[in-house]
Amino acid sequence: LAYTELYFCECFWPEFNDQRLEEAIQWYGQRERRFGRTSVQTRGGS
Repeated sequence: LAYTELYFCECFWPEFNDQRLEEAIQWYGQRERRFGRTSVQTRGGS
């Protein structure tokens, strides 16, 4: 599962609706993608 983003929510599948999907997409959009690097390396610290 290298480089995999997993999202967990408190609701069960039958209650997963458009609003929950939008929340998941927003969460994903806020992630810091480092692709194997450290946070320092992604900020330009080689």
